[in-house]
Amino acid sequence: ADFIHKIEAQDDFVFLVTRSQCEYCDQLLNMIEVTKYDHELQIFHLEMRDDTIEHLNEDIDFLKQYVERPDQTPHYYYIEDGEVIADQMGYTSLNPERFWDWAEILGLD
Repeated sequence: ADFIHKIEAQDDFVFLVTRSQCEYCDQLLNMIEVTKYDHELQIFHLEMRDDTIEHLNEDIDFLKQYVERPDQTPHYYYIEDGEVIADQMGYTSLNPERFWDWAEILGLD
């Protein structure tokens, strides 16, 4: 409901989509948790329900109304005036702060 409200209000925000059974999602979330105090960026996070394939497909179908490829996690989007302006997916231990680099390139951080 918060996500829909932010879209309808044409807010600007960073939207992070993860799944609980995604190893890379866990690593990204851990990195953000450890480093978030070094950054001023507020992140709106949604963890898809992946306890069953039915729940996961429901969440993917819902999110596809607003963003592309929510099934590829972790996936993060910059939404400006309610529209996706930029997105990036994935996490790598070779460049663990790639999320923050992305935010900096966009001028968000």
